Amino acid sequence: MIEQIIFKQEKPQKVNYLGGAFLLLAVATWGQLTQMITLAGLGIICLGYSTTIHIHKDFRIYKMVSFLGASILKLRIKTDYPEYVSIFAASFREENEFGPVSALGTTSKHKDIVIRLFKGNKHITIFKTNDYLLAKEKATALSKMLEIELYNPMEK
Repeated sequence: MIEQIIFKQEKPQKVNYLGGAFLLLAVATWGQLTQMITLAGLGIICLGYSTTIHIHKDFRIYKMVSFLGASILKLRIKTDYPEYVSIFAASFREENEFGPVSALGTTSKHKDIVIRLFKGNKHITIFKTNDYLLAKEKATALSKMLEIELYNPMEK
């Protein structure tokens, strides 16, 4: 029997672009030690962090932030026991008109498969991915582990 399920969140593409750009700028500033170290550090931070959500059989939910594989932050998410788990397609649009990422484009649109836990009209988003089969596998395992219904309107 499964004791816990781990959902590794995908980083936004912009984070990877920024991390790569910082590393390239670090190489370009060769000879200027402080700028090179600062830019390389920012690049490694952008590329090296990851976020995972751990759901245990007794419905303890933890959000963990890791850096280069080592856990640096563990937060417990408190929510009511869900009535059902849902998997569906969702479209997201982000506005970037202000701030440091506006140079990468003012809007970004992307479609993801989302897994959410529902209790009444409240929900918590557990996982977003582009891979339907991975999302379906994770949602099915979560439904079986928590012994709750899986609602999948994408199969109809």
